[in-house]
Amino acid sequence: MPNGPVHTAANLGALAGAYLLGTAAGADMTSFMVGGALGTFLITPDLDLSGKVRTNAEKNWGLLGGLWYPLGYFVKHRGITHTFLRGPTLLLIYFSSILLILCAAVYWVMVNSGIHWNIEIPPNALTQFPSVLGGYLLAYWLHLWMDGYSMKDHKRW
Repeated sequence: MPNGPVHTAANLGALAGAYLLGTAAGADMTSFMVGGALGTFLITPDLDLSGKVRTNAEKNWGLLGGLWYPLGYFVKHRGITHTFLRGPTLLLIYFSSILLILCAAVYWVMVNSGIHWNIEIPPNALTQFPSVLGGYLLAYWLHLWMDGYSMKDHKRW
């Protein structure tokens, strides 16, 4: 199994190739690259090691890296997080839950401090989601392929 720097280098190479192909075809690759960076640096299949081994992704989270400990406690390494659909779904739901809780806590503190928080969501934010997800899945699946998992194995879905 490749180590963290090898996974990162392979993902960055694949993302660079996808960027060159996409821009040559006239596509805006910004949101795709954001998803790829997310899957390369922050939300990787190896976050299931949190609390056991300090992974690169956990280090990249800085002080917030500890928020991934419960995940590492409840799932075994190379278990559900190393599947092609269930793994990224679990990690994205976990991440969304963490983000929601953190935003709610910040909002509660701000409201109780008398600070007004006006959030404007860009009108095209939801239209960018498929592209972000595509970049994320490219990085995620490349990690799994490098670990030796095949899409042909139905147990890996």
